[in-house]
Amino acid sequence: MNFDPPLLGDEKLRMDISAAMVDLYCKHFPSRATMADTFVNKNTVLCVLEGIYDEAELRQIEDEGEREVLERRAEIQESLKDELTGTIERLTHRRVMAFMSMNHGDPALAAELFFLEREGTSRGDNGNVSPTPAALAH
Repeated sequence: MNFDPPLLGDEKLRMDISAAMVDLYCKHFPSRATMADTFVNKNTVLCVLEGIYDEAELRQIEDEGEREVLERRAEIQESLKDELTGTIERLTHRRVMAFMSMNHGDPALAAELFFLEREGTSRGDNGNVSPTPAALAH
């Protein structure tokens, strides 16, 4: 099956990634994250989510500091690594080579950073990622 992968600078792609990340956050976190901005360049996808904490987490940050909330969030994000990277791979049609996740207390922000395989690789009909001849030449 041949298909054209989405252009990484494409506005629709950025909107699809933002919507998917908000959906995943709402599914797995007690968050109120409803807004995300996604930035995509040659081999990198960065999704910044806003308003990521629920009221209990906000109170805990205010009363006790953000350390415990940030540590708990990092553990959850690590457990979601496969789901987060799988979403990016599905939407970009490129394999995620590395994933980093970071949270901030106030303002309540999260950054999901995905490093994509080099350009010039593609998915075969069986779904496996394999280098194209152009990629092998480098």
